Amino acid sequence: MIQSHCPIRLQPREMEKALLREAWIDQVVAAEPTTFLSLTFLEPGIKTTGSSTRATVSEIQAVVTVNELFKRCNRSLFGRGMRDYLRGYGCVEYQASGQPHFHFLLTNEVSCDRLRNVVEKKLADAQESYRERGVRNPFWLMDAASVDVQPVTDVHGVARYVTKLYEKPASGERMLVLGEAGVML
Repeated sequence: MIQSHCPIRLQPREMEKALLREAWIDQVVAAEPTTFLSLTFLEPGIKTTGSSTRATVSEIQAVVTVNELFKRCNRSLFGRGMRDYLRGYGCVEYQASGQPHFHFLLTNEVSCDRLRNVVEKKLADAQESYRERGVRNPFWLMDAASVDVQPVTDVHGVARYVTKLYEKPASGERMLVLGEAGVML
């Protein structure tokens, strides 16, 4: 048994996860996030307007799709020169259906209403662009209901929420960094 500053005795692997979670929480809190953004890929097997039956999207497809969405949003929010960009921390989790679900704690000073409007508009624009070209892509696995934007009122609470994956056994869920290059795993 390894001793730690934790008040409970943990096995080495559990202690590593607890320490890693606390380090992430400290990092997220220090960044002072202002906005909580969730992006959900919809349940597979249901038909949507302009699309055939939805399928499960892989993590790589999801990250590529979210990165393209953030790139489009960054241009709209910060201009073509993009001296700024959406940044923060987040996590990817998996729904019971296997679809990825992202949470981001953003550190930019962008109002929730403006961010929600831009994300929903850019999502619709991307869907239309791909529909015109006749290309299927993971944007069809999202809609306005896929987007949730809330102000951060309890930094410690949301930091604990996005790091909850450390309480689960190996689930494939992980922490993310959102920076100039987009989502980094």
